[in-house]
Amino acid sequence: MMSSWVFWTERKTILKAYIAGTLVVLLSAVPLWLFAYSETGFLGSLAVRGFWWISCFVLLILYFLAWFGLPRVESSPGASLRALAHMMRVMKYSVDEAPKWIDIRVDKLTQVKVRARGAAGGTRIEYQVGATPVGATFIVVMFLIFPPASAIASLFIFGSAFRFVDTKVAPRLAGLPAVVSAPMDVKATLIDSLSEGHRLAQEASESVKSNYEDLIIIILVSGIAFFFGGFLAAWWLQPPDMASSDWSRVPVAVGAMAMLAFTLPSLWRARSRHKKAIGRFERSVSLLGGALASETSSLQPPDGFPSSFEIIAGAWDEVPSWLAARRRAGMFRHPSIWTAIVVFAYSGFLLLVAGIAELLYPGIDYQTAGVIVALGSVMVVSTMLLYFRWSRDQKLESERIVGDWRRRVEILRSEMEKYLQGL
Repeated sequence: MMSSWVFWTERKTILKAYIAGTLVVLLSAVPLWLFAYSETGFLGSLAVRGFWWISCFVLLILYFLAWFGLPRVESSPGASLRALAHMMRVMKYSVDEAPKWIDIRVDKLTQVKVRARGAAGGTRIEYQVGATPVGATFIVVMFLIFPPASAIASLFIFGSAFRFVDTKVAPRLAGLPAVVSAPMDVKATLIDSLSEGHRLAQEASESVKSNYEDLIIIILVSGIAFFFGGFLAAWWLQPPDMASSDWSRVPVAVGAMAMLAFTLPSLWRARSRHKKAIGRFERSVSLLGGALASETSSLQPPDGFPSSFEIIAGAWDEVPSWLAARRRAGMFRHPSIWTAIVVFAYSGFLLLVAGIAELLYPGIDYQTAGVIVALGSVMVVSTMLLYFRWSRDQKLESERIVGDWRRRVEILRSEMEKYLQGL
């Protein structure tokens, strides 16, 4: 087993290297850009900006695709992950558990993926720094607008994940026994079920809120389009015998009325449609969170509070709606994949249009046009493959979640029946 001193020394070295690399990229780009602009003008500064984008992209790959080792344990890979997932749930962390890995949500922006693989002398535990949907969305948007901001945000997430692993994960791995059985007793199953339900309800609530916010932005942008449409229509239809001074305010008034006629009812319908779902999911989050706090501590639930069995049974009925809400928030939950889908689809469409337009002109270079059409076709096919892969992963994830819930509910029902028969 890797000694603690070697583990901590390597970890500190890695963190320092990442911080130094980020600072070098951020600090070197500014003087390079100023020098290039003063010597070569706009094209030189544009080249340096391209270097900035590429450097930040490489940093993001190093932040979120690298795997880091943890001290080895003697238990089997599956048992180690199950035990670690249960420990994290007892500590009130949201955990997404799969057969070969677990995702631990550290805070609103940070999550950590842990995997276990068999190795000589035990099991090798590794982890990968990740971002929650909120964190990933922020990083993607900042990368498109101002890459250094995405690198700085990624560094904070990276440090938060390292600190979490140092203080919460690594110490508990060192204490794992050589043989770890899956926590199948009633208490452990209750905690796992409540924690998983709390995670799903929270993700569903966040997904619906994200869809609502996106819809508001779309409505406001569409309202602006309605304003300009009404303005141009009124300006185009102005009577020829009317003085421009008498007609100058009419297009503005028509555009404003068109915008309000579309925006206000649309906002009201959007709020009415999403408010009910958000309220229902928030009540589930509160109920499951309260029950989880009672099960993981010595606190007694308040009078009239439902039992954990009742809450889990009710949550089982809500699982399909939670999963549906998560699926509908595809871009929010997987911003990197959906950004690639949008970029590939848009680029492929432009290339196909340009290539086909080039083919329609006489005397054109058919070889160049063919290459453009081929590139556009590759981009469109890549878009379809990415979407089908995302859809397949969503289906498999939903089936796994439903299967795990069914197994836990059956265990709890069986234990409840045994308890009732013994009375």
